[in-house]
Amino acid sequence: MREPQYISHENLRRALDAMIARYAVFAPQRAERSIEFLPLESGSAVIRLAYPSSKWAPKRFLFPQCESLLKCNFAAQGRDRLSPVEIPTDRPVLLYGVRPCDAHSFAILDHVFLKQAGVVDPYYATRRENTTVIAIACDQPASTCFCVSLEGGPHDSQGADALLREVEESGESGESSAGYLVEILTEKGARAFEGLALEAASAGQIAQAGRRKAAAEATARIDVQPRDLTAALGDIFESDVWDRIHDKCLGCGTCTFLCPTCHCFDIQDERAGADGRRLRNWDSCMFPLFTLHASGHNPRGSQRERWRQRAMHKFNYYPTKFGPIACVGCGRCVKDCPTGIDIRRILKTLETAAARAE
Repeated sequence: MREPQYISHENLRRALDAMIARYAVFAPQRAERSIEFLPLESGSAVIRLAYPSSKWAPKRFLFPQCESLLKCNFAAQGRDRLSPVEIPTDRPVLLYGVRPCDAHSFAILDHVFLKQAGVVDPYYATRRENTTVIAIACDQPASTCFCVSLEGGPHDSQGADALLREVEESGESGESSAGYLVEILTEKGARAFEGLALEAASAGQIAQAGRRKAAAEATARIDVQPRDLTAALGDIFESDVWDRIHDKCLGCGTCTFLCPTCHCFDIQDERAGADGRRLRNWDSCMFPLFTLHASGHNPRGSQRERWRQRAMHKFNYYPTKFGPIACVGCGRCVKDCPTGIDIRRILKTLETAAARAE
């Protein structure tokens, strides 16, 4: 990683115009009652860099909610009948102002779609390679955030190509200098800022960024050690604790659809006349149909089993297989659950149950 550099607010706006000329840029903007990542053109919108998190996680740029994998022409013969869908790469994509928790989720998704031995998802891989991620540090985490307890942090850089950290420093003349520290993390990040007005960061700016980081981290943690649950959850698989956890769950799937690390999908084929296509759509372990067999048997026939699967996957199965915990502590599931289910309280309940099982 290179030494942090500095860019003023004014120069960053100019830099963004230069990026727009080279990339398809998406940035957080106001959309009705929420913040969403929307296309950005020079001077066309007000970017919301001071935001807790967007409504939808930007994972949809790498793993769309619905995408075509194959096209089929039933009038054709042989190999001409099927053709894979090509992902456009004529213009690279730049995600600007991504929160560290969401950038962290990209690093977690990489294990599923890129890093399994001998298995690479070509659709995800193409989008990942074609996308540059510029993250913005979070100095004021929301009350629902707990990223520090999930091996991330408000100033974390996992999954990003560059990280911006806001600073404001008074010089010897008394004038205030406001802007961002720029941490270049990858070659893609270096290309995004190539030829732009970056300066050497001062010791004072670096120190201030460190203080902001410490203050933000103090507010984004919970009194649970999720990593300790990885092994302990196996000991309470048959515990009656699962009878209580799912009580309020409607099975609506809001938590999984908003989650930046959930990646379950279904494959469906559609046909209209001689044209057909194979689609990949997001799915949810909270849905009764998710594990329904063609025989009619469902091994997860109640919300009890489905909630146990959700918790076990994120905090036991995934870290056991890949290393990282499959949760970044973004708090979306806490904020938007229609019945007020709080994953933080569930983790505490599971921790208590595991301690009693020892």
